[in-house]
Amino acid sequence: LKLGSVNSKIKGEIESFVFNNYNYKNISLNASINNTLIDGQLLIDDPNAKLSYSGLIDLNDDKSILNFRSDIEKIDLKKLGLYNKNLSVSGKIASDFSLPLSSNEKGSIQFSHVLMYNQVDSFYFDSLNINAAKSFDSIFVSIDSDFFELDLQGKFGIRDLPLAVESLVNNYYSIDSFTTDFKSESLSVRGNLATLAPL
Repeated sequence: LKLGSVNSKIKGEIESFVFNNYNYKNISLNASINNTLIDGQLLIDDPNAKLSYSGLIDLNDDKSILNFRSDIEKIDLKKLGLYNKNLSVSGKIASDFSLPLSSNEKGSIQFSHVLMYNQVDSFYFDSLNINAAKSFDSIFVSIDSDFFELDLQGKFGIRDLPLAVESLVNNYYSIDSFTTDFKSESLSVRGNLATLAPL
């Protein structure tokens, strides 16, 4: 079974499922699926991906919807072809988010009990909460966790945030702490990065 070929309601056990050139095994599914959407329940018991999922993900070009809960026992990102370095992840995700945000719309994503590890190092955090809202043409984003705090206000695309946060962490993860307070005509940023050991 290949993802791009599915457009139906599926309930049952799937022995083999190909995504991003990786062949997933042992899947239990009760969901509606098409090229951009999965709505329902999913359980994967693959050697490199053990997780449960319930909810709706729709990656439509016009409006992406991320309303789901997931409990991840293990995901090996390199073996799944999702990351080019050795890195495995476990944790829980609760998402109620859509992109782009409409005016007066709010969204949130919570990551909890997250462990990232490889053969050498590991990094654990208890929680990371992302809250966003839009008012007229301004976006408000707050990121709060054990090790990282960031408040953003201004005109920008939320789809650009993952790369922006990754760049911030890559620039400052080797020091014990980082604090910034930046303002411009279109963007205001306040941030604090506590001790974070690299993987």
